[in-house]
Amino acid sequence: MTTIEQGMPLKSVRVSPGECPMPPAGKQVAATKAYADPSGALVAGVWRSKPDRLDVAYKRDEFCQIIEGEVHLTDAAGHTEVYRAGDAFVVPAGFAGVWSMPVAVTKFYVLHGPADGVRQR
Repeated sequence: MTTIEQGMPLKSVRVSPGECPMPPAGKQVAATKAYADPSGALVAGVWRSKPDRLDVAYKRDEFCQIIEGEVHLTDAAGHTEVYRAGDAFVVPAGFAGVWSMPVAVTKFYVLHGPADGVRQR
């Protein structure tokens, strides 16, 4: 990932999926933050999960690119979208639903919005 800060020379921040290990025993998810602006309103990194089902309620927008695995994202009305390795999508602030991962997942993410972010319900 590359960041360009206002009035400053280009600053590269690189993170690879291998820098974010799979979650340790007893944990379902792990994340490696690659960048956060000073306010915490913009955050980017790599996130990994073992197969799981998470009830979520978003307070900020999230851009995701699936690197490995598969995600089934279901909204409150029951509509499901399936995303696989290589797919990119945005989950808007206000989304409430279910993240279902039938297999382990690795994604790049970018969050934008209030620093208190995504909540698991």
